Amino acid sequence: MAGEIDVQREIKRQLPLQGVLMLTGVSEVDTAVEAMRLGATDYVRKPFVLQELLNKVSHALAKAEREHAEAERLELERQVALERERELEERRREVDALNRLFRAHLDERADSIERWHALTEEVNRLLGQAQALKDQVEEMADPDEPPPPGSKGNLVPIRRGIDVA
Repeated sequence: MAGEIDVQREIKRQLPLQGVLMLTGVSEVDTAVEAMRLGATDYVRKPFVLQELLNKVSHALAKAEREHAEAERLELERQVALERERELEERRREVDALNRLFRAHLDERADSIERWHALTEEVNRLLGQAQALKDQVEEMADPDEPPPPGSKGNLVPIRRGIDVA
């Protein structure tokens, strides 16, 4: 009994995917339970009927085939998952690169907008100064004096003696 269980343990240690069909002359239930717990596909007591043994071997082969197909399916799923992880990592790197480009573009736009605002403020300041100068010129104009010849009426004669600051 102990020798059979030891053999089964050694088979499972060296060939963990190998199915084991335990044949024994011992009829103790504890041995059968221990064999099944250790992964035996089935347990057959001697003496056995040949058809019973053939049925159990057939069942064990079918189970091994299902387990093999399941192992192949799991391996394929693992490989697909790894490939998807690689693809996702590549897409993440692409998105990161695009984000960096987009942020750089936004920074350039922000700088351009800032310069535009500064120029707009300067133009408005200059327009204000020009308006103030125009107002000063109009205040200095003598409405009774005609415009100088050749001025096409857009120059106003200035009163003498007014200081323009």
